[in-house]
Amino acid sequence: MSLKVTARAQLLNATITGDTGIPENDKEDGLDVEVVIWWIYIVGITTVIIIGWVGNTLNLIVLWCSKELVFVSYVYLRGLAIADFCEMPLYTAFIIGRFAIDFTDKTAHMVRYQAHVFLPLLNAFACVSNLLVMILTIDRWWSICHPLRALAWRTCRSARITVSIVFILSLILHIPQCFEYSVIYWSDTVQNESYYYAEWNFELHESVWYSLVWHWIAVIISKLVPVSCVLVLNPLLLRAFRRSVLRRDELTNSFSSRNKKKQRLDERNLTVLLVSLSITFTCFTIPVTAVMLTDKLVSQTVLDAIAPYVIFRHIANLFELLNFAINFYLYNVSNVSFRKACRGVFYRCFKTLHRHKSTNIRTSIYNRDTLASDSERYVASSFISASGRGNKKTEKRCFTGLESICRQLERHTSHKKLKNGQACAAV
Repeated sequence: MSLKVTARAQLLNATITGDTGIPENDKEDGLDVEVVIWWIYIVGITTVIIIGWVGNTLNLIVLWCSKELVFVSYVYLRGLAIADFCEMPLYTAFIIGRFAIDFTDKTAHMVRYQAHVFLPLLNAFACVSNLLVMILTIDRWWSICHPLRALAWRTCRSARITVSIVFILSLILHIPQCFEYSVIYWSDTVQNESYYYAEWNFELHESVWYSLVWHWIAVIISKLVPVSCVLVLNPLLLRAFRRSVLRRDELTNSFSSRNKKKQRLDERNLTVLLVSLSITFTCFTIPVTAVMLTDKLVSQTVLDAIAPYVIFRHIANLFELLNFAINFYLYNVSNVSFRKACRGVFYRCFKTLHRHKSTNIRTSIYNRDTLASDSERYVASSFISASGRGNKKTEKRCFTGLESICRQLERHTSHKKLKNGQACAAV
């Protein structure tokens, strides 16, 4: 996310990114930048956040609960799902704090969160997401072009270690961003007003190591390297994949085992998924990368005077958030194996809930006081155990016996009530 603050917009609360100075002549040109930004965030980003909450939650459930997604690449996809999911609460809290709470009503803790926590975590998880997409592309290209060499190190354990290292290094890389703002307490004794706000830390930003060294290292690692790597490897991956398919078709005869064919089909589906993910990542990440490079190379005062560029900066933020929100839907569209795994996970969930509900109902029937005789309890317990084992014939036979018992109990109860009524009438 491109987040910079200028001298004209020193408050982090001034705009959603805290950095968009509104040109003074924007309304003269018939372009109200504030209204456009409001629509981008309230309508666009809020909608994407809702989509992201649903999609990333389902993505985590499927990737963790499915027993079919066993390839090494799915370990990286799990790490990517965690990073994308962590972006949603950060954006949600910031949108609520920006548009639902007036900046004069914010407490010191809320301003400290926006100044010291929000930006580092947001950009750290974005860096994790970008690096994992790059690693996925490299992993798939290496496994297709050099399959024998890849067998030595392409294991689930090495993938988990790689994901952990990416998370740790990304968080460490963005620690300096925790000090970009200083929390200031402002008080006006005349108007009896006081509030906290986040002020641009000029002393830090004027230092050479931060403005030149750290900023460029962060941009290169989190944006330039992943985008360049994906742009270069995607055509090579497609070409290598096409060659491998042709080569396997020539070597494969009609007597190939069913498991081998299924494995090749799963690998093909996985490659299509990763290529689709890489293309989507490239399209949605290039705008925010261009914005970050432009902000580094051109004076901020000049850029803030250009209304279309200010709007483009916020649209780039929207595209980057969209990249974090749509992966679950992209997987379902581009991968047959993921769709089957998704159906299998939710089928098992609903089946388990239905089984628990049926067991509770049958247990309540079994525990009724009216089932006093040992034979009745035996039939009910047989019915419950048969239902748990999935024995349809035994279950049907026991259910028929249980229905007959219930009918007998109903007749017995009605007969007992009738005798009690006659006794009362005689009295």
